[in-house]
Amino acid sequence: MSAINATSAAAAIGRWLASSIRDPESAYRDWRDGRPAVLALGVQFDAVKLPQRLVNAAAGAPERSAVTTVLAPLGGPVIWSPPGWYLALVPAGTAAGWDLPYAGALGQGTYLTVPRPDRTGPAGIHWAVPPAHARTLCSPGAVARLLADGHRRQGGTRVTGPGATPALVSRADIEDALAKAAALGTARAGEAELGAAAERLRTHIAALLPAAEAHVEGLWPGGPEWYPRRSRLDSIRHNLGEHAPALTPLSAQVRLALLHRDCAYLLEHYGNARPEDPRGGPVTRDHQERRVAAHPHRRAGESG
Repeated sequence: MSAINATSAAAAIGRWLASSIRDPESAYRDWRDGRPAVLALGVQFDAVKLPQRLVNAAAGAPERSAVTTVLAPLGGPVIWSPPGWYLALVPAGTAAGWDLPYAGALGQGTYLTVPRPDRTGPAGIHWAVPPAHARTLCSPGAVARLLADGHRRQGGTRVTGPGATPALVSRADIEDALAKAAALGTARAGEAELGAAAERLRTHIAALLPAAEAHVEGLWPGGPEWYPRRSRLDSIRHNLGEHAPALTPLSAQVRLALLHRDCAYLLEHYGNARPEDPRGGPVTRDHQERRVAAHPHRRAGESG
């Protein structure tokens, strides 16, 4: 491609991206000033928010070359956004029918922070896969397959409910394990019986935890809901990794009680977890309006 044609293509991509808001000039100003622009979703495109850990798992390695290899077949542009999200641009309307438990899709009524069309890293928000042509977008089916592959490679399972992956554990199984563990907590059980009940709960916690973590990752980082939920899940994962043998029957009962508490919490709050409000990188309309009201002299896209 000649330099003239390349410049023309870049301009066309910029016009296409900026046309998603009523004032395209504000996007151009932000890009010229070295800032990302805040663009509306649901107009030219929606976005699927992919956790970096699932993309890395699908790639088999965190290195950029490996990640690019699995992102390129999606067929369209992908943004990387701190602290660890990939945002695949997909056709407008995708979010309305999106139904995966470990990644959210964002559409009409939300805004996305979008880097300048030629910004490809290495630090800060940038294009992991830059747009090649205007209106060329990722295939939602390819995005779903990538996420499912990453989820599978992580050893993830999910509780019976809406979603694209097979049901590998049922709510009834988990409730039965909780009931039996609770009964053992009030009886004179042997260490072998307590250990078997604990391992059963560990299995269910490991099945529930990935969807719970994906749900919390979709909340606004540092927000009033995010911090206590993130801290609780970190504590649950720590307890899950505690495999030192119990020294006494009492310590075995205490450990079983902790696992019972953790499993019951996950089942109650995330038994059919789906990211309902994934705002980690994108900005909802209400948030955008509150931010502008709080900082009337700050243009959209400026941090703070």
